[in-house]
Amino acid sequence: CNKIIPVPIPKKFISKSKLPVVPISYIHKNSQNKDQHCITLHVDHDFDIRRQRISDVVFSP
Repeated sequence: CNKIIPVPIPKKFISKSKLPVVPISYIHKNSQNKDQHCITLHVDHDFDIRRQRISDVVFSP
């Protein structure tokens, strides 16, 4: 969608994780509810984004 996507991540997801870098996936869809995609962010305990990936979303029938 080529937009900046704000991702609301509760701080406790990161602070309580035993992983040093926490993967968080967020499903995003555009205003017409089409072209659903997912952004996966890898966030460290300083709340810095280490990696990010975009993927399409497929739902089971």
